[in-house]
Amino acid sequence: MAVCPNCERYINSLDNIQEFHTRKLSLDEDGNADHEDLLLERGVRPQYCEGHHVRQADVIDQYYLCPLCGERLFTSEEQAVAFLRGEKVAKAGEVP
Repeated sequence: MAVCPNCERYINSLDNIQEFHTRKLSLDEDGNADHEDLLLERGVRPQYCEGHHVRQADVIDQYYLCPLCGERLFTSEEQAVAFLRGEKVAKAGEVP
């Protein structure tokens, strides 16, 4: 079982956080594409139709947190999986 380098407690999973930048796409009076930035969200990638508007979200950041203390540990799935397997992995922002 892995040990969080921040809180030093045993963990067997990590929280995967994905942040999205949401934009609304609609047509202006001349029929040209009009983009409106809406907000930054965490969670499920929204993509749905609302009348003649389409909302779409792009992942702008993804990282892995300790589920117990919330410390940001890794930025890639490969690092997170290696850590949970017990391999030595540099924490986010550290040089291995």
